Amino acid sequence: MEGGDMCPSCQSNDISRSRKRKLTDSFMRWMGKVAYRCRDCQKRFYVDVDVDRRLRRAQEWKRRSDEMATAARAQALHHEGEFVKPGDAEA
Repeated sequence: MEGGDMCPSCQSNDISRSRKRKLTDSFMRWMGKVAYRCRDCQKRFYVDVDVDRRLRRAQEWKRRSDEMATAARAQALHHEGEFVKPGDAEA
């Protein structure tokens, strides 16, 4: 992975954007950095705004892809007759 895509402490890629907490965060944003936090080790770190935009786009695409895959599985089950509506189940 490229720099900024992972935690600099533990190298995990399970990271998320962190909330602004201090005046330092506003200053860092002015300097072109955004705060992130590692979900594995809880370390807080900063990434470039451009990396932040790329990460957020990638997360949005993954979310949309997951939603489409879930909808496709539900549709396939429905067409195979395995989908049972609530209340239609036989007693």
